[in-house]
Amino acid sequence: MFYITLAAAGFSLLVQRSFTVLFCRNDAKLIEDIAQDISNKLIEILSRRYDRKKYKIVSCTSPTTYDVFLNFRGDDTRKIFVGHLYKALEQKEINTFIDSEEVGKGNNLSMLEQAIQDSRISIVVFSENYASSTWCLKELVRILKCMDIKKQIVVPILYEVDPFDVRNLKGSFAEAFAKHENSSNTNKEEVESWKSALTRVTNLSCWDSRKYEDDAKRVEEIVIHVNELVHVWSSKANSLVGMNSRIKEMDLLLCNGIYDVRVVGIWGMVGIGKTTIARAVYDKIARQFEHSCFLENVKERFMKNDAVQMQEELLSRMLKKKVRSVGTLSRGSKMMMERLGNRKVLLVLDDVENTAQIEALLGKQHSFGLGSKIIITSRDLQALSRKKPAHRRV
Repeated sequence: MFYITLAAAGFSLLVQRSFTVLFCRNDAKLIEDIAQDISNKLIEILSRRYDRKKYKIVSCTSPTTYDVFLNFRGDDTRKIFVGHLYKALEQKEINTFIDSEEVGKGNNLSMLEQAIQDSRISIVVFSENYASSTWCLKELVRILKCMDIKKQIVVPILYEVDPFDVRNLKGSFAEAFAKHENSSNTNKEEVESWKSALTRVTNLSCWDSRKYEDDAKRVEEIVIHVNELVHVWSSKANSLVGMNSRIKEMDLLLCNGIYDVRVVGIWGMVGIGKTTIARAVYDKIARQFEHSCFLENVKERFMKNDAVQMQEELLSRMLKKKVRSVGTLSRGSKMMMERLGNRKVLLVLDDVENTAQIEALLGKQHSFGLGSKIIITSRDLQALSRKKPAHRRV
């Protein structure tokens, strides 16, 4: 077992082998804030995948064509809320896919599914008659697959509907599913997948129009936000210049010993791009693993939670279900070995402060199956070095 340290451009790589939206008369302010929120999310994405003009950093598993995909019930919202939202997004130069009224006719679902797959963010607008559309529900299932596999961001908006009705299939949603269950055009498994998708999405953070009762100068503020967005994109792009070579180095380090459990450490001072590189590599290769988790701000999380709670969070995110009552560190390590010992996993521990945090979350190296990859970022080299590393400058 040995370590390799690669230092360049101020950082090093250390390798160890072995919207609830109720009716609002003026939606301008809500739309404005949603558009700004999407901009912020795109900025976050672009900080790890920038492919405009001369800057090119590719970290996704496949190229994206659209920034945003709009999933909505046309009869309910196309000519009102969604129409205004689409216009606001486009004015902010956010490339948005919205289906035409003719797309829903014929055999065009595959085209819509491709558009979902080729988008970075999906906005889901739940409305009174949303669940009566099998197209909307099929799109929703596809969106969740992209969220799980491609880490696509999902932004749910509940428009003029009670979130309780959507989550628990009450009111118009109950009526719609009663028809689906009795329809000869659907099967039981498909209907159940739609129900599950509705529950999952409504458990995400939603927008609430009750905070948006004041009128706003929509056009003026959107123009200001567009200018801000352009400047932020430019500054992000400048900060990412030259990182392609760092990402390629990471790829090579992770690929060596492809069947080993491999640990790569990235260390350096704050603000030089450790997290950006780790996220870029994670997004690029996550789909190759049975389980994956990007655990950000580990240092800060340990300040708020004890080691056992951190183990519970890691297991919950890896297994995609709530894990409680780990009890002790040793029991948590044993549970990790039992659940993930034969699984190929990808784990990123971002901003680790000390060795104790690593040991609490990783346990023994054989807690994960063959072919697993672990990336750790830290400001402190000693946190990554359990043994004296062998240094190689690049």
